[in-house]
Amino acid sequence: RERLEARLEENEALRATLASHRRASEAAAARARDLAREIAAAEGERAAAERRQHESADLLTRLAAQEAQLGVELSALDEQTELWSGQGDALRDRLDAGIDAAERAREEIRVLRGREAAVRDQLRAADDRLSRLSAQVAAREALERSYEGFSPAVSAIMGQRDRFPGVLAPLADFVRATTADAATATAVESFLGTLLQALVVADLAAARRVRRWFRDEWDGGGTLMVLPLDAPGVGEAVREARAAAGLGVSGHGAAAAWADTFLHGLVVVPGEDPLDGYAPGARVDALGDTVDARGVIRLGQPVSGEGILARREALARLRNEVEDARVAHDRLAADRAALAGQAAIAEEHAREAEEFVRRTEGELRQLDAEAAAHGHRQTRLRREREEVGVSMANARRQSAEAAERITALDMRLTELQRQANEAAGETHGATSALSELDSAWEAARDEESEFRVAVARAEGELRELDRALADAVRGAEGARGRGRMLEAEATELRRSLEGLSGIRERAGGEVEGLFADRDREASLLAGLDTRLGELEAEIAAADERARAARRRETESAEERHRLELERADQESRLVRARERVEVEWGRPWDTLVAQAGAVDDGEPDAWRAEVREVAQAVDALGPINMLAVQEHDEEDRRLKFLLEQQADLAKARDDLSSAIRQINKTAKEVFMGTFDTVRQNFHRTFQSLFQGGECDVWLADPDDPLESPIEIHASPRGKKTQRIHLLSGGERTLTALSLLFAIYLVKPSPFCLFDEVDAPLDESNVGRFIQLLNDFKEQTQFIVITHNPRTMEAADWIYGVTMEEPGVSTVVGVELEGAWPYSERVA
Repeated sequence: RERLEARLEENEALRATLASHRRASEAAAARARDLAREIAAAEGERAAAERRQHESADLLTRLAAQEAQLGVELSALDEQTELWSGQGDALRDRLDAGIDAAERAREEIRVLRGREAAVRDQLRAADDRLSRLSAQVAAREALERSYEGFSPAVSAIMGQRDRFPGVLAPLADFVRATTADAATATAVESFLGTLLQALVVADLAAARRVRRWFRDEWDGGGTLMVLPLDAPGVGEAVREARAAAGLGVSGHGAAAAWADTFLHGLVVVPGEDPLDGYAPGARVDALGDTVDARGVIRLGQPVSGEGILARREALARLRNEVEDARVAHDRLAADRAALAGQAAIAEEHAREAEEFVRRTEGELRQLDAEAAAHGHRQTRLRREREEVGVSMANARRQSAEAAERITALDMRLTELQRQANEAAGETHGATSALSELDSAWEAARDEESEFRVAVARAEGELRELDRALADAVRGAEGARGRGRMLEAEATELRRSLEGLSGIRERAGGEVEGLFADRDREASLLAGLDTRLGELEAEIAAADERARAARRRETESAEERHRLELERADQESRLVRARERVEVEWGRPWDTLVAQAGAVDDGEPDAWRAEVREVAQAVDALGPINMLAVQEHDEEDRRLKFLLEQQADLAKARDDLSSAIRQINKTAKEVFMGTFDTVRQNFHRTFQSLFQGGECDVWLADPDDPLESPIEIHASPRGKKTQRIHLLSGGERTLTALSLLFAIYLVKPSPFCLFDEVDAPLDESNVGRFIQLLNDFKEQTQFIVITHNPRTMEAADWIYGVTMEEPGVSTVVGVELEGAWPYSERVA
């Protein structure tokens, strides 16, 4: 333990020596670092000065070349000034000529468009007239094809002429008004009366066929006259005599002889009284009053409305009017196309003239802009050349200052290098001594560790002795029963135990002392380490402060250099501004300042802002537009045209809105009328199918019937009122059929197809469904797809689809009304 304490004292002295040498080494290293930083800063400043010197030289070279280039550009711009002036005069002359041409073209377009609008209105009227006449012709031709105005028997025979060979046509088809007017044709038709509806047949055999049909098949009533062409007593002499009388109405075609026979001796009385005595022959006046050759007087028209001959004469007249209207329409269409072509050509000329004007205006504006830019460029080049001269002077001054600074920094670097070499030698010696002390300190630490290992080993031996003592105690306690033979051995063991206890006490004391020494050394070493860390942190902080100070020094030097350059630039700009003001006002600067008088109180920044705003406003004005008045007139005319178009569009919008409102009103009225009818029919059909009950259908949104959903509710007999989706399948089917037939009653259709609608119905409801079909089958043919035997039994025709062979379907039809009853077939 004494050796350990001696070693600890030696270590303490060695530690103090080591700390002293370390402080000396650190001081030497810090001084070396400071000198190195100063050398680096001086070298950096020298490099910056050299860069500034090189930059100034390069700037002088560039400025000299720029000054020469500016002189060349100014000379070229001066030569172009006169050339642009001549081009501007030529462009203005061309612009005036183009504006005149465009105005003439627009005037021609207005004239042509006015004429085209007039022709378009005439064409629209002609188109309306042609459409109206064509519709009238089509309607009258349809009447002729359907033999409208003839007796039902005649219409029926002409509708199925293929069944009656030898039937030609009614007599009216063989009577033609050649030269007679409408009044004469009407009078002749009044005289002939129902003879015009007589059927002309080829021979007596055809007449017999017509007679058999009329007696056996025709049940429409009325009478029917037949005129066979081979009847005796019909000759050519009668027609020649009547034609010579100049009646203006004659027969033609195969039945001309019959027509001449009836018209023989007829005289049309021009006055209003055909009863002028009893002159021979037949007479008729314009009112249709007739006297035949036998003296029978017939008053009034035989038929009401327009007659057959009058209708055909009107049809011929309408066809002529349609042809005339079509010719007039084609002529107006050709005129409109010609005017549209001329207007298109004029518009093309106007577009070309306007394009020429726009192009010329663009060229003139571009030329003016280029001239203005040319003037600005000349001013800017002269100002740049002055600025280049000032910059060259500043660059020469900066180059001289940089050379002086480099010389001073070279002297400073020489002195710092000498001091750095001395500091390096001191640092090397301190480092060597510190290395030796570190080696001795490590050796002492190793020896201290060995002592500590020996103490630990002794403690381990002591713990072994403790365990042995415990074992011995346990052996003694177990051997007490042996007797006295072991007492001697026990006594010996006690003595050994007492010796071991003394040894243990001594070893424990030594160990405690060693532990106390270890704790003191550890705490002392920890304090030294803490202090060493603090010192290192302070050194690092001091280094950082030194670096920040050097950065601030460098930044200050650069800022001072920048400010010096800015001051020189401001001074040169002030000199140029004074010179420019003296040139503009033609007076010295001092005289102008004296004449300006006192300036109102204000901020210079506000004055500078106002000056900048005024300058920007002047620049924004740009070159003067000499065509501003003309452009304003054109834009004004364009605005008026667009306003007229807007008014037309607004009127068209209002017309469309009015038409839409009228259409919606009419559609609403028609829909509501139809809806009420369907609702009433729905009540009847529902009660018929359900044998009672209640139902209704209404609009969910009565204010908007055209877009409103439709609600349906049904309450079969014996059930509460409920919506249709709560009914059973069969009830829903019957309700749907009720609504379907309610719609059908409004507008019946010739065919109706049902696809297994009776599938969800029970037997009683199937019977009601069949009864409903039987009620309506006289007006509509029902096609029912079904598997229900009762529905099949009620059908008039059954078509069965079978597949006797795989993939091959066969349709078999049976007419139940024509089939024998089952009882007769069995009999």
